Amino acid sequence: MDMYFFLGMGIAVIFVLIVLAICIPLAKKFRWGLDAKSLITLQPGETLIASMVVSWKHKAFYLSRHSIPQGTLDITNQRIVFTATTGTKVNFELKKDDIMVVRSAGLFMDIRTKDRESYLVGTSWKKELKGYLEQMGVPMQ
Repeated sequence: MDMYFFLGMGIAVIFVLIVLAICIPLAKKFRWGLDAKSLITLQPGETLIASMVVSWKHKAFYLSRHSIPQGTLDITNQRIVFTATTGTKVNFELKKDDIMVVRSAGLFMDIRTKDRESYLVGTSWKKELKGYLEQMGVPMQ
Protein backbone atom coordinates (compact mmCIF):
# COMPACT_ATOMS: atom_id res chain seq x y z
CA MET A 1 0.00 0.00 0.00
CA ASP A 2 2.77 2.47 0.86
CA MET A 3 4.51 1.72 -2.42
CA TYR A 4 1.40 2.75 -4.39
CA PHE A 5 1.09 5.95 -2.38
CA PHE A 6 4.68 6.98 -3.16
CA LEU A 7 4.28 5.95 -6.79
CA GLY A 8 1.14 8.11 -7.05
CA MET A 9 2.90 11.05 -5.38
CA GLY A 10 5.85 10.68 -7.75
CA ILE A 11 3.57 10.69 -10.78
CA ALA A 12 1.74 13.79 -9.45
CA VAL A 13 5.03 15.65 -8.94
CA ILE A 14 6.23 14.73 -12.44
CA PHE A 15 2.89 15.89 -13.88
CA VAL A 16 3.13 19.27 -12.11
CA LEU A 17 6.71 19.76 -13.34
CA ILE A 18 5.68 18.97 -16.93
CA VAL A 19 2.77 21.45 -16.74
CA LEU A 20 5.08 24.16 -15.36
CA ALA A 21 7.68 23.43 -18.03
CA ILE A 22 5.00 24.07 -20.66
CA CYS A 23 3.14 27.01 -19.05
CA ILE A 24 6.07 29.20 -18.00
CA PRO A 25 7.63 29.51 -21.48
CA LEU A 26 4.17 30.14 -22.97
CA ALA A 27 3.49 32.90 -20.42
CA LYS A 28 6.82 34.55 -21.29
CA LYS A 29 6.32 34.14 -25.05
CA PHE A 30 2.82 35.58 -25.10
CA ARG A 31 3.62 38.12 -22.33
CA TRP A 32 0.53 37.19 -20.30
CA GLY A 33 -0.18 39.96 -17.84
CA LEU A 34 2.35 42.35 -19.33
CA ASP A 35 0.38 43.89 -22.19
CA ALA A 36 -2.87 44.64 -20.35
CA LYS A 37 -5.54 46.97 -21.67
CA SER A 38 -5.24 50.45 -20.17
CA LEU A 39 -8.12 51.35 -17.83
CA ILE A 40 -7.49 55.10 -17.56
CA THR A 41 -8.19 58.18 -19.62
CA LEU A 42 -5.01 60.04 -20.42
CA GLN A 43 -4.78 63.67 -19.35
CA PRO A 44 -3.55 66.40 -21.73
CA GLY A 45 0.19 66.00 -22.37
CA GLU A 46 0.28 62.55 -20.81
CA THR A 47 1.67 59.49 -22.63
CA LEU A 48 1.14 55.87 -21.66
CA ILE A 49 4.34 53.94 -20.96
CA ALA A 50 2.78 50.57 -20.09
CA SER A 51 -0.21 48.75 -18.63
CA MET A 52 0.30 45.49 -16.77
CA VAL A 53 -1.50 43.09 -14.43
CA VAL A 54 -0.31 43.37 -10.81
CA SER A 55 -1.46 42.69 -7.27
CA TRP A 56 -1.43 45.34 -4.56
CA LYS A 57 -0.77 44.21 -1.01
CA HIS A 58 -2.33 47.10 0.88
CA LYS A 59 -2.89 45.23 4.16
CA ALA A 60 -0.51 43.15 6.29
CA PHE A 61 -2.88 40.16 6.52
CA TYR A 62 -5.52 38.65 4.24
CA LEU A 63 -7.99 35.92 5.19
CA SER A 64 -7.86 34.53 1.66
CA ARG A 65 -5.52 35.00 -1.27
CA HIS A 66 -8.63 35.78 -3.32
CA SER A 67 -9.18 38.99 -1.36
CA ILE A 68 -5.80 40.44 -2.40
CA PRO A 69 -6.62 43.13 -4.95
CA GLN A 70 -5.43 42.33 -8.45
CA GLY A 71 -5.84 44.69 -11.34
CA THR A 72 -4.20 46.86 -13.94
CA LEU A 73 -1.30 49.19 -13.21
CA ASP A 74 -1.15 51.99 -15.77
CA ILE A 75 2.19 53.80 -15.91
CA THR A 76 2.38 57.12 -17.71
CA ASN A 77 4.98 59.86 -17.88
CA GLN A 78 3.07 61.75 -15.14
CA ARG A 79 1.44 59.20 -12.81
CA ILE A 80 0.86 55.60 -11.74
CA VAL A 81 -2.73 54.36 -11.48
CA PHE A 82 -3.86 51.02 -10.01
CA THR A 83 -7.39 49.90 -10.88
CA ALA A 84 -8.57 46.76 -9.07
CA THR A 85 -10.38 44.15 -11.16
CA THR A 86 -10.59 41.32 -8.57
CA GLY A 87 -10.45 41.00 -4.81
CA THR A 88 -11.14 44.04 -2.67
CA LYS A 89 -12.15 46.92 -4.94
CA VAL A 90 -9.52 49.50 -3.99
CA ASN A 91 -7.61 51.80 -6.31
CA PHE A 92 -4.80 54.30 -6.03
CA GLU A 93 -3.21 57.05 -8.10
CA LEU A 94 0.26 58.48 -7.48
CA LYS A 95 1.63 61.54 -9.21
CA LYS A 96 5.26 61.33 -10.33
CA ASP A 97 6.21 64.26 -8.06
CA ASP A 98 4.71 62.51 -5.00
CA ILE A 99 6.94 59.41 -5.36
CA MET A 100 10.04 59.56 -3.19
CA VAL A 101 11.68 56.24 -4.16
CA VAL A 102 10.97 52.81 -5.64
CA ARG A 103 12.86 49.78 -4.38
CA SER A 104 12.76 46.02 -4.59
CA ALA A 105 11.06 44.26 -1.66
CA GLY A 106 11.36 40.51 -2.23
CA LEU A 107 8.57 39.49 -4.58
CA PHE A 108 7.21 43.04 -4.63
CA MET A 109 8.22 46.53 -5.72
CA ASP A 110 7.85 49.02 -2.87
CA ILE A 111 6.71 52.45 -4.06
CA ARG A 112 7.31 55.02 -1.29
CA THR A 113 5.67 58.42 -1.34
CA LYS A 114 6.92 61.68 0.13
CA ASP A 115 4.24 61.46 2.85
CA ARG A 116 5.76 58.09 3.95
CA GLU A 117 3.09 55.80 2.51
CA SER A 118 4.18 52.46 1.06
CA TYR A 119 2.57 50.69 -1.90
CA LEU A 120 3.65 47.05 -2.34
CA VAL A 121 2.99 46.00 -5.93
CA GLY A 122 3.59 42.40 -6.98
CA THR A 123 3.97 41.02 -10.49
CA SER A 124 5.60 38.18 -12.39
CA TRP A 125 7.19 40.88 -14.54
CA LYS A 126 9.22 42.66 -11.86
CA LYS A 127 12.19 43.44 -14.14
CA GLU A 128 9.89 44.97 -16.74
CA LEU A 129 8.02 46.98 -14.10
CA LYS A 130 11.32 48.37 -12.85
CA GLY A 131 12.23 49.40 -16.41
CA TYR A 132 8.88 51.15 -16.90
CA LEU A 133 9.29 53.06 -13.64
CA GLU A 134 12.83 54.09 -14.64
CA GLN A 135 11.44 55.24 -18.00
CA MET A 136 8.85 57.28 -16.07
CA GLY A 137 11.73 58.98 -14.25
CA VAL A 138 11.05 58.09 -10.60
CA PRO A 139 14.01 57.62 -8.21
CA MET A 140 15.10 53.97 -7.92
CA GLN A 141 17.02 52.36 -5.08
